[in-house]
Amino acid sequence: MLVEETFHALFQIPEADIRKDVSRARSDTRSVHEEQIRLRDASKDAKDIPALARSFHLRLCVAAAIYERMPDERGLSFLALACEHVADDATQIHFNKHLAHLDEDDDPKHDDTLYRIHDTVLSTMLERYGVLDVGKLFETDRKEFDILCEIGRHAMGPETLSNPSSERYILQEHGEKGLARIRARVAELRNSASA
Repeated sequence: MLVEETFHALFQIPEADIRKDVSRARSDTRSVHEEQIRLRDASKDAKDIPALARSFHLRLCVAAAIYERMPDERGLSFLALACEHVADDATQIHFNKHLAHLDEDDDPKHDDTLYRIHDTVLSTMLERYGVLDVGKLFETDRKEFDILCEIGRHAMGPETLSNPSSERYILQEHGEKGLARIRARVAELRNSASA
């Protein structure tokens, strides 16, 4: 119930407040991020729905501001991760309400329904937080969106492309060409960051 109430409260935040807080995050990312962390930590134990929703909201504002400052794969990955969190909550709500009593193997529509909910919410979050170019890419070329997120994720984190499970996943999802492209671009981003 906490997830559902928080999710609904997040969608009640007016557009004007979103624009104001994204603007504030652009000019003072650190203090908005610190406020987000304080709200998140304080609301976990008390189950303060408005505070938890505001925490998610501020996380999305910070992600949008970071993407604006770093509009490459790293910023995209950071933004996508923040939106994924909200989209994952939406699928959890639907599952808990409608599908928990079903055996997943007996319902072929199960995965499709969850993916559609996830993708709709992710796209909506990108639109609400003013990242229209990313939202358009997500809707029109999901494969490219996923590759760019993989590049950003691997460029920001520790070296994971040499990890066999990571490599298998990328090969399965994007093939040899995709893996080669991801490796080359990650190396390029890491080299530019260290220069």
